[in-house]
Amino acid sequence: MNINYALIVSIFLSIGSLSAQNSSTRTKALQQHDQLLGQQNINLLEGVNFEDEYRSNANEHRYFKELQYQLGEVTYNNQSYQDVFLRYDLIEDVLLVNTKDNLSYFDLKLIPSKVSEFKIHNTSFVKLPVINDGNSFYEVAYLGNHYNFYVDLRKTPKSVLGNSSLVSYKFIEGFTFLLNYNNEFIEISNHRDFIKLFPDLEKQIKDYNKANKSLRKSDEKAYLVNLARFIDKRLTTIN
Repeated sequence: MNINYALIVSIFLSIGSLSAQNSSTRTKALQQHDQLLGQQNINLLEGVNFEDEYRSNANEHRYFKELQYQLGEVTYNNQSYQDVFLRYDLIEDVLLVNTKDNLSYFDLKLIPSKVSEFKIHNTSFVKLPVINDGNSFYEVAYLGNHYNFYVDLRKTPKSVLGNSSLVSYKFIEGFTFLLNYNNEFIEISNHRDFIKLFPDLEKQIKDYNKANKSLRKSDEKAYLVNLARFIDKRLTTIN
């Protein structure tokens, strides 16, 4: 029987190479996981094992945008991390993290006080020095020449009875809008709040409101963000 020893050696070398690559990938993911959370921080997390007590699906859930984890960025404990799997929980206002290849067997809640900013779904969030009953993190909706505009997002669960005996939930979205103007954070609810701040633009703001009534009714968030952008540009032209 003829044995091709060169072929056998080549096969074993290939298997060894693939095993080393898999081991390297796993080690890299574990290192990223340990680097992000840190062994010394694990016991400080607000509940290592995050459990979603509400029945969720792709259309009804407690998270920002999507039920599934998405690649994002986070600045945690003054250090930036890229390509981290994140979910933003809009009920508890906490950021959840998982490793790239799902090596974790549970969802981890990062300590909110150590998260200064993060980005997910191409949307940036920052922690603002605002004391209220809302969330700590705010969506950066508009950065202008004269002010910045932020949105506090939240969801409230509401139980509903379906065809079965199991209780399902709807998640009602809510918004609070903040204008950072002249080093103050001012809550904005409608176009009249803008008029109080910028009385010289009263007519233009009222015209905008009249022309965008349908958007105001269908998408309050988009309406106010666009209004903030509109006013900022008008302030630029008159100054």
